[in-house]
Order: sequence, then structure tokens, then C-alpha cells
Amino acid sequence: MADRRQLEQAIAVQESLRGAIDDAVLDATLDALRRQLAALDPPPAAEPRRLLATVLFIDLAGHTGLIQGLDPEEIVEIIDRALKRLAEPVTRYGGRIVRFQGDGFKAVFGLPTAQENDPDNAVFAGLEITDLAARIAGELAAERNLPGFNARVGLDTGVVLVGEGAEAEDSVTGLPVNLAARLKSAAPPGGVLISHHTYQHVRGVFDMEPLPPIEAKGFPDPVPVYRVLRPKPRSFRTRRRGVEGIETRMVGRDRELRLLQGLFDDVVREREERVAVIVGEAGLGKSRLLYEFENWGDLQPVNVQLYRGRARLETRGVAYGLLRDVFVFRCAILDDDPAPIVREKLVAGFHAALGEGEMVEAQAHVVGHLLGYDFQASRHVAPLLGNAAQLRNQALYYLTEYFRAVTRRDPAVLLLEDLHWADDSSLDAVRLLAVALQERPLLVVGATRPALYERHPRWLEDLPAFRRVDLTQLSGDDAGRLVDDILSRVPDLPPALRDLIVSRAEGNPFYVEELIKVLIEQGVIERPEEGAREEHSSLAPGPYSLAPIWRIHLDRLTDAMLPATLTGILQARLDALPVAEKDALQRASVVGRLFWDEAVAYIAEDAGPADDLWPNLRRREIIYPREGSAFEGAREYLFKHALLRDVAYESVLRRRRRAYHRRAAEWLIRASGDRVDEYAELIAGHFAQAEDAAAEAEWQARAGRQAAARYATGEALRAFNRALELTPADDLAARYDLLSQRRQIYHLLGERAAEAADLAALGELAAALQDPTRAAEVATNRARYLLATGAYEPAIEQASAALALAERAGDAELLARARAYAGNALMFLGDYDAARTHLLAAVETALAVGAKRVQLEATRILGIATEEQGDLDAAPRYHEEALALAREIGDRVNERRALNSLGVVAQGRGDYDRAMAYFEESLAIARAIGDRVGAGTVLGNMGVQANNLGDYDSARGFFEESLQLARETDDQTGVAINLLNLAGVRNHTGDHQGALALYEEARAPTEASGDRPLLGYVINGVGRALLDNGRTAEAIAALREALDLRLDLGQAHLVAESQAFLGEALAAGGDMAAAMAEIEAVLVYIDSHRLEDVEDEMRVLLSVYRVLRATGDPRATAVLTRAYNALAMAAARLDEPARSAYLRNVAVNREIVEEWGRGEK
Repeated sequence: MADRRQLEQAIAVQESLRGAIDDAVLDATLDALRRQLAALDPPPAAEPRRLLATVLFIDLAGHTGLIQGLDPEEIVEIIDRALKRLAEPVTRYGGRIVRFQGDGFKAVFGLPTAQENDPDNAVFAGLEITDLAARIAGELAAERNLPGFNARVGLDTGVVLVGEGAEAEDSVTGLPVNLAARLKSAAPPGGVLISHHTYQHVRGVFDMEPLPPIEAKGFPDPVPVYRVLRPKPRSFRTRRRGVEGIETRMVGRDRELRLLQGLFDDVVREREERVAVIVGEAGLGKSRLLYEFENWGDLQPVNVQLYRGRARLETRGVAYGLLRDVFVFRCAILDDDPAPIVREKLVAGFHAALGEGEMVEAQAHVVGHLLGYDFQASRHVAPLLGNAAQLRNQALYYLTEYFRAVTRRDPAVLLLEDLHWADDSSLDAVRLLAVALQERPLLVVGATRPALYERHPRWLEDLPAFRRVDLTQLSGDDAGRLVDDILSRVPDLPPALRDLIVSRAEGNPFYVEELIKVLIEQGVIERPEEGAREEHSSLAPGPYSLAPIWRIHLDRLTDAMLPATLTGILQARLDALPVAEKDALQRASVVGRLFWDEAVAYIAEDAGPADDLWPNLRRREIIYPREGSAFEGAREYLFKHALLRDVAYESVLRRRRRAYHRRAAEWLIRASGDRVDEYAELIAGHFAQAEDAAAEAEWQARAGRQAAARYATGEALRAFNRALELTPADDLAARYDLLSQRRQIYHLLGERAAEAADLAALGELAAALQDPTRAAEVATNRARYLLATGAYEPAIEQASAALALAERAGDAELLARARAYAGNALMFLGDYDAARTHLLAAVETALAVGAKRVQLEATRILGIATEEQGDLDAAPRYHEEALALAREIGDRVNERRALNSLGVVAQGRGDYDRAMAYFEESLAIARAIGDRVGAGTVLGNMGVQANNLGDYDSARGFFEESLQLARETDDQTGVAINLLNLAGVRNHTGDHQGALALYEEARAPTEASGDRPLLGYVINGVGRALLDNGRTAEAIAALREALDLRLDLGQAHLVAESQAFLGEALAAGGDMAAAMAEIEAVLVYIDSHRLEDVEDEMRVLLSVYRVLRATGDPRATAVLTRAYNALAMAAARLDEPARSAYLRNVAVNREIVEEWGRGEK
């Protein structure tokens, strides 16, 4: 037998057909259906009640035209089947269909009991209805050739009356029902239209478009409406302030909101970055200000990419924790997602933002690894695993390029909350982004307590676009307005009570709310119980004036206990809770401000289920649920305010606190599965509070290794230091391992004193352990340390000691490393033959044991040493071997280096086309992997080539770009080299004084680095510029200094250059005998040797020619001929117009051509 609902639905469908079929047929059918309905037992009467609900109306748009000419039974079948399918999303999202009417239905979300997320669920259902209607339309068009099917949805949220009248529970009346029906009629086909009341509940969850207000029957004023477009990728909402479900407007922050809105408009209009940091103590409304700003931004007629992240106290020590939260939000990553799923989500998120392609995949993999996800098997990440600094630099470069690409399309907003708890690595990364993207349409808005600026004074404040927004206490008037809003259901609020709340709260909005909640709990303010019959206020807030009256009992105020501080107020609220609820909150507070019900249940052990407690705590507005959960299957909650969590935590007895923290650590280890190392720092923190030193030490060490692998040096040092504090003094092996890892961090940071101290301690531990391998390792690392400090002779001594120890220990890889360090030091000292001996031995040993990275590094240095010796035939072979090795093991960094070195050799030979091909390939790799230091090096060499060819404008551009990169990456050697090269450009273009200034600027960092070969170039350049400027005596002194240094280094080819310039300077000073002595030495050298490159050769030959010509020496003609032939060969390799510019613009070349021309005549 048909039930009531089926009959009502059938009657509604028949009524919708009126006009399409004969009325007599239709009336007969309706009479039969109504008789069946009347025969059913009448439904039981129900007590009418009020509740907050969301009403949804749907009708089928365009179906009248669709059914023209169809058989009535066929029409009934199509509409009946469609409505049944369209009702499915309503049921699935917890709604209830209360009436089918005509070609649609009415549904209510909030029956029989209202839930906090009813408006969200109603809108989700509405969107699914329109999507499903589109699929039904496609099916009807394909199967029956019936076009035009569609659906439209209208929703409103407000207080409705349920269960009054004959239809009882299914009878829902009130203005929200009327408005939802009007919105349905106004909605476009396929659209979901909502009222402002619904919008207030769901903003932050959906992307919406405000439409012009509509005229609605029964409503005197135009009604604001919004079209819902789609759900946001993942909602991240901050609840509006309120008490007992009353949402209040933001008060006292209009100026600050306008400032943020103005910055947003600037970003959109000017397409330039703006940065703002909101600073205020706890409870002053930082999050509320961000909430209002975000919702205002949602309604602006511009596409904006939103990124959000929130730092947490528990993850302050997790490297890149805040940055990771940004991508967790963006890519909907769960904490218990298996590692493969995390990788898929992150890559998909990058593809969604940047499009497809291998480069986007590389960016996702490298950035993901920096954030702590395991991408080590990726071919894009594997080559970087041995170089944490390079991994960090490349990942941050890719991160910058990601936001650069995102903002190329649309403006972006990055909202960061609770920055006072942010980890240092994330703060550094945000600063890097802000500096790099100043000319992009990016708005960065942060919120923090003043504690951030105690840790990081002036963070971001040096940026031109920075604005600091300080939140102060509300004025008395503003605090009073907030009290009025919260207590708007009180018809006549006693001034004495209002003034008491305002004075006690001291301008803190959060304090205002908590005071009022205490007054409610102590009976001073009385609100009706839920479901009770109650009076209603015509002045009540919210839709449709159905809110209950609250009463004030001033006589109870004298007995009320109102603590004097905010902490006291919060403690009083917690103490007033039922025991079970308070216990659950205490356990939750141990997990953190963000917690999961499963974690709390695990901590409880023998306690009963707490599922029924969370709704109560939500209603008390102590916690809020979060959409989605970091751990699948566990519900995620957030304490409404960090202070509430702190007060709950401090109330836990120390004995229980230790046990709870241990259980929390165990739950995290169990729940995080194969990604447990990502949570090492958090787990270590729980074991610290559990006072389990051994477990904390283990997890601090794991956290340190995680951070070190991503070059998060601050977090790594903190973890290793803590692990060392906890590790017993007699556990020598564990202390050795921890110190060894910390030493590596100090080495990377260049903190030489700390590194030296750790090396000394490691030496003592190795001796105490009587471990020859550890002793050899310490000696090898000492050699590396001395090499880094420029102490080359001590480095050689230490490397020799390491060789002996490594041989005794039988560790071939350490032996190869020690030989490589010795060879490197010998090269800097200019002992190239000894350097090559050690480096060749290092290559042979490394090759024998398969230590390919050591083999590669030794081969690379061998190529440079050979090149420095002027052996331009052997050098390319080593560079090609290094290139092949780098490609074999996937080492993109050393592949880039080898290509660059091959370019330098080709450049020296005057083969400029081949050199440029090598440089361009090397630069492409550097940019692809984010190697900014390497990119700067290659750009500098491209500048040298342009300088050699006389293209001084291009040379200056290359050098300046390279100099900027060197400064940004703190590459002091790169800074010195570029200053040296820019000085050369100035000297070649006649600005000798400017050249001298740059040479002097380059000298300081060069001397500080201990790079003696580079210092020789600087001093030689000073001598050349002084000579060209006519300051002969000063030039002689500088060139003698350069000559002595190059003689000491054994750089014969560069000695010849300094001697030639010195000879020219002495001749200019009138000392022809001394000049000829230098020139004779140069002639002996160039008679049997080739100089380092063709440009050096022509400069030297011209200097020799000038002196020989001045003395009337007949050898001048032969020298000029040699110079001219070298120039002709170099020019022949060039195409026009480069050849003409080369001969015309380069002063040395021009003079050789002119002198040759005079000789020919």
C-alpha cells in the first residue's frame, strides 16, 4: 500500500502537468489519489517548536517545453524518476524532504535536530543537485532526444516553526520558507542562489558571486543574493565571535580592515606586492580581522588565488612546519595519508596551479622533499640528497618560481596566522618569497602576537611595501557595542551590568565573551532551555524576529564569582564543567590546540567513550570542529582560543600530564605510519613532557636528521643540542654520532669556531673509543675544515695524518677523501704537480671502491688545477670525465659545473661559439635545478666572453646579474669575481678611476677568503688600470706585488702576464734596462708555451711589442706578427657583425690592427 509521502508526491506531479494534458483525465487521476490519501490514518499531532534551519527549494527549469507531445504516463515517469534522483543528495547530506510540490520539492536541513554544519550541507546538496540535473539532461538528450532539462535551487537560513497544524512534523513555516521559494524562482537554470543569511554561515567554504539584490514578494526591501559557484579546495574557517549561537559584528577594527582592503586593491590595481603583519596580544581580534578581510575578498569581482597557513605551538620546532601547512591546506593532504598518496596530492596540486610538464613535476618533488615528505626516490631529488644546502636553495628557488607563475595569471593572497609560533625556516622562506616577488601581485598578510618581533626584530619591516597593523584594546564605546550585540536578546540591558562587563574586560573582545559566558553559567543571565516554550523579542537579532528573550537577574550578581583576570575567567568556566567534559578537555589539551578525538580516546585508556562529550563542548563554544581531518577516520577539533587550551593544560596534574604525553606520543607513532619521521619533533616534544629522557633523545636525533637533510639548520641544531644534553656522558658512541651530525651543520653554516670545538670533542671520543675508522674520519674532516678556512698548509698536514689513519683503518673511501682535500689545498698554494699527484691517486682509489661522488669531486678539481697550470690540452679531458660521471650518477650540480668548465676552456682557445653552447647548457641546468650560485658563475663567464668580444654593454649586464645573484646567495667569492670583471669593463671603456674603485672593493672579500690566486688577478688588474691611467710609479708597485704572488703560487702563464705589464710600466717610467729584463723573461716563456687564453696572449704580446718598439729592438716585428696572426685566427671564428665589433671595439685588437697596417705600409 502506498504511504502518505508517495501519494503526496504523485499528486504534486499530476498538478504540475495541468495544461499539458486534458483536464478531465487529470482531475479523475487526482480524485483517486486524494481518496487514497484521505483513507490513511491521520498523522499524530506534534508539539510545535522553533529551530534554526536551512530551507532548500528546487524546481525543474524548462521541463514544460521538454514534455510537449509526450504521453502523460511517460511524462509522469520522467519527472518522477528525475525528482527521486535529485532527492538523493538531500538525504545523503542529512536533509529532509518535507513536501514534493509540482515539479520540485522543499527540503529542510536541521530536522529533527539542528546541527552546526546544516547550512554547509544544504549548499553542498544544492550544488550536487544541479550537477546531477546536468547529467540527467545529457541522458535525456542522448536516449530520448529531449533537450532543455535543468534544475535551479534557492536556499535561506533562519528560524522556522515546525509541527504546527495538520501536517505536524512535516509542516515547516516561516519567512525562510518564503524567501527560499522566491530565490528558487530567481535562480538561473543550473544555478544555486542563497540569501545573505545563508551566506553568513557558509562563507569561507564556497566560492560565491554576489548578484544584484532582487525584488521578492512579501519583502519590503531588495534582498541581497549570492550565486554559489563551487566549494573551495579545502575550507579553513575562523568562526565569528559569538555567545550561545549569536554571531556578532566586528567592532572597533574598521580602520584596520579598510587598510587591508586598500592593500588588496593596490595589489590588484598596481600588480605589485604588499605585505602587512597584524600585531596584537591574545584575544584582541587578529583572527577575526583576518576572517572579515577574507570574506570581503571573496566577494570582490576579481580572481584571486588564496593560500593559508597557521603555525602551532606544538610544531614550532618542525622545520618548514608553517610552509607545509600552507600546502596541506592547498592540496588537502591528511596526516595519515600513506606516503604515495601524499606525493600524488602534492604533484596534483602543483599541476593544478601550473599545468602539466616535467618541470612542474620536478618543482613539486623538490619542494615536497623540503617540506618533509619523502621524495628521495625521485630522479629530481636523488642528486641533491648529499648536499642539504643545495636542496634547500633549489627548493626555495622552485617555491619562488611557483608563486611567480601563480601570480602571473591572477593575484594571490597568502594569509598566515599565529606567526609567533612559526618555525624559523618558514619565517626565512616567507621573507625570501616577499623579497623575490616584490614586483608580483601578491598580498602577504600575517597575524602574530608581539613575541614574534622579540625573536625576529624587524621581520619583513625593511620591505618597501610593508605595513605593520597594531591592534590595541577596544575603546569603552566599542566594548560597549560588543556587549550590546552579544546581549541583544535582552530587551532592557541594565547599564550597571553593561558597565561591569566593559570595565572588567579592559578592551579585550575575547575577555568580553568569556565574562558573559561565566555570567550565564552562574545564572546572572538566563537564557531559555532549548525546545522550551518561550517569549519572543521583536527586537531580536537574526532573521525574522523569532529569537527568545534572555532575562537578567541582577540580584544574583552579588553572589557571582567573577575572577579578575582572563585566565581566572577561563579557569572558572572549565571548573564549572561536568567532570567527564573537563577530563576530556584536559586530555585534548595535552595533544595540542588542534587535536583528534581518537588521540584523546587513546590517551584515556580505561575511560569510557567520549563521543557524546564533544557536541556538548561545541555547544559551550569551547571547541570547534574542523572540516576534514588530518588523520582519516578521526574527527579533528580546535580549541576556540589558544588561551583556553593553555588554561586546560595547566589544570592537568603533573603526574597525569606525564602519562598523557607518553600516550600522545605513542598514538602519533601508531597513527602516522610510514611517515612517522615527519612528526619526529612533535613526538620528541611529547616524550620531553613525559620526562622520558631516552625516548626524547632518540626522537630529537631523528628530528635533527630530518631538519639537517633539508638544510633547516636552526631546527637541526636545536634538536641535536637537546639530544646531546639528554645522552649520558658514558654513551660515547651515541655522543660521537650526534656531535658528528652537529659538526656537519656548523661546517655548512661556516661557524668555524663551533666546528673546531666539535672536531676537538670528536677527536677525544674517537680516541676513547679506540676506533681507527672514527679517528680517520675526524682527521679527514679537520683537513676539510682547514681547507675551508684558507689554512692550506695546515690542511695538507692534517690530510697527511688522515691518510695514515685511513690506511691503518683500511677505509678506502676516507683515504680517497683525504687525498682529494690534500690535492685541493696544494692547488691553492700553487703546487700544481703535487696537487695533481694527490688528485690522481684520489680518483684511482675512489674508482676502485665505487665511491663515485669522491671520484667526481677529485676529477673536477683535477681539471681546474690542470687548467690553472695552463695545460689547455689535458684540462678538457678531466672536465669531460667529470661530466660523464655526473650524468651517470644523476648529479645535476656537477654536470652543470663540468659544462661550465668546458666552456671556459673553449673560451680560452677562442672557440667562442662552442664556449657559448656549453655556457647556455650549463645555465639551463642551473636554472632548472634552482642552483642560483651556479647560475651566477655561468653568467659571469658569459660576461667574460662578451667583454673579450668588445660587447661591453652585454658584458656589464651579465656581470651585474651575476653580482646580484652572488650577493643574494652570500657567495663572497662570486661577489669578488664580478667586481673584478666589472672593473675590467670600466678599464677597457676608459673609466680607469671607476675601475680602480671596483678593484679595491673586490680586494677585501678576496683577502678575507684566503683565495690567493684570485687575489693575484685583483692586484694585477689594479696595476693595469694604474698604468692605463698614467700613474706609472703606483702601477709598478702593484704589478711587482702581483708578480711576486704569482711566482709564489707557481702560475707560470700568469707570471708572464704580470711581467709583460711590469715591463711596459718600467719603460713608461724611463727604466728601459729593468723593462727589458722583464720582457726577456716573457720572451723566453712564450717561445715554448701558450698562455691561458687567446685574449691574454694578445694583451701580453702587445705589451712586449710596445717595449721592443720603444727600444728599437728588431724582434718587435716578429712579436707583432704573432699577435696579428692570433687575432686573425680568433676573428675568423666569428661571424659578422660580431667580427667587426671584435676588431673595432677592443682597444688591444684595434691597436694590433693599426700597428700591423703601419708596418705593411
